[in-house]
Amino acid sequence: MEELPNEILFSIMQYLSLKDLGSLFSICWRFASYSQNPSFWKERLKRDYPYVPCPRINDNSTFYLSLYRYWKKFKFGRAKVISIPKKYYSQKHTWTPQNQSRAVHFINKNPTLLHFIKSQGARRGDIIYLEAISPFENDDLQEDFNCGRMIFDGSRVCLLDTTLDPNFGGIPSFFFVLEEFPCDFWIGALVNTSYFFFCNVTPYIEEILQSLTQVSTNRLLGTFSHWTGLQYYIVIPISNGVWPRLDFCRRKLQEGIFMPGSFDRCVPDDYKDRSLFLNLCIVYSKMGISYE
Repeated sequence: MEELPNEILFSIMQYLSLKDLGSLFSICWRFASYSQNPSFWKERLKRDYPYVPCPRINDNSTFYLSLYRYWKKFKFGRAKVISIPKKYYSQKHTWTPQNQSRAVHFINKNPTLLHFIKSQGARRGDIIYLEAISPFENDDLQEDFNCGRMIFDGSRVCLLDTTLDPNFGGIPSFFFVLEEFPCDFWIGALVNTSYFFFCNVTPYIEEILQSLTQVSTNRLLGTFSHWTGLQYYIVIPISNGVWPRLDFCRRKLQEGIFMPGSFDRCVPDDYKDRSLFLNLCIVYSKMGISYE
């Protein structure tokens, strides 16, 4: 390869994996020089990530590697539900906070149970379901408020976050939506499709606020461009066309509590999986409409 013209070598190297490139760069100075060539990484960006405007930053190689690491850890598709049969967990009890903690402790201290969960192909973010807690077989459970459901962090099971939703529970804050999971990752795995989750949109708040437009009497719609180049939509509920104060919206965006926006009709179809519904509470009183 050392005798190949630069143009041919440039083209061949575009199709090598990062691992093969690393090996090639270590052979000689000529090959290593491509690792510092902005044009080389710009072409890789265009080929592997065509949706990203180029160049995004001056250092194309750093940006390319950041995108590569991002998409490598990103969880595509939807969460699976891993059911634990009664032979592994046979206790029938109400799904109270105390019993939830006991169930999680029991599972995490049981190597056989953890091995079973991993043998089912569980990945980080999947939902773990205790069949013995099914509301259809337990007279103490009148409704399925995600009873018997927990979340897998890759090595252990964790409880859903009841500070977000006391009845159904939400996604704990250490599961990073946008940076690790898509907004609609848990649809179908949890009973409620409008589950709560945390999402850090702080770097994009001003962009969101400046883009806000009223699309109906009860919806504001904003957008922002994620650092990867993907565009996301933010849905903000309003009532009778009354806008909340922008400083209030800013504070709520900083809190970062959202629901999936995929079921909202104001979101374009192509962005259903890239939309977030901001958690606002609309209060009606004799004084008029207010937001909490």
